[in-house]
Amino acid sequence: MSTTQRGHTPTDAPTYHQIAARLECDAEELRLFVDSHPNPTAPIVLGWAKASPEHREAVEDWLTSRLRRRRDRNDELQELIDSSDKHSDARYAWTDAGKEGGR
Repeated sequence: MSTTQRGHTPTDAPTYHQIAARLECDAEELRLFVDSHPNPTAPIVLGWAKASPEHREAVEDWLTSRLRRRRDRNDELQELIDSSDKHSDARYAWTDAGKEGGR
């Protein structure tokens, strides 16, 4: 498993609550909409919230940050799965059940 942290850089991207306040909508409804949409983009979010295009850059930053965090989390989970599989195979090989034909 890697000992370096990937994707853990500080960001100026706004939070759900900050974006919701800018768009004048409920933060929980915004979260539910974005989580359920297959490909949320700034124009889609702005249209859903009936907000002006002046917030486009902030919404794009927020969506990009959100996607980056999700990808980083998925990469970390895959590393754990790969590491677990590798170690499980090694432990299994040392048991009688791991020998060919042995049960």
